[in-house]
Amino acid sequence: MRPTKLQQLLQKAKSGDGDIQYEIAKRYLDGYGRRKNVKKGMYWLKKSAKEKFTKAIFRLGELYWCGSGKILENQEVALALFEEAAFAGLVKAQYLLGAIYATDPKRIDLIRSANWYTMASNNGDAEASYNLGLMYLNGDGVTKDINNGVVLIEKAADAGFELAIQFLSEYLST
Repeated sequence: MRPTKLQQLLQKAKSGDGDIQYEIAKRYLDGYGRRKNVKKGMYWLKKSAKEKFTKAIFRLGELYWCGSGKILENQEVALALFEEAAFAGLVKAQYLLGAIYATDPKRIDLIRSANWYTMASNNGDAEASYNLGLMYLNGDGVTKDINNGVVLIEKAADAGFELAIQFLSEYLST
């Protein structure tokens, strides 16, 4: 009898393949092809994160940030996981940290926000470029620099970010 796709994946996952462990975790957490099983999903997600698979680290952070089903909310653990993923190069984690420090009332720190947005912008995130550009235009968390602000918003617009395009069309028409 041939092993099922999941059985084949489990064999690979047991050998320490973080990518495969993450795929298994997603299947259990999202109920892909079966009923959801948060306990098994978390088990595989933590194993994948231990292998330094950045998507797993980030997803674990998301689950702890909001709490989900049987997972207790723990935003401090979530922030540490987001930072780990961000320093490992996951751009969406860099962007998210910028957004958290710009908007979360318990954690407002515009200097940290600007630092994370800078990292994400330097790695090609158009929304981070736009938000950082606005910070430069207003002097929020950075020294006010209209030229740099416009350059960053133009970078976001060149990448197709719609809010940046709209902003520039209004900004340049005044």
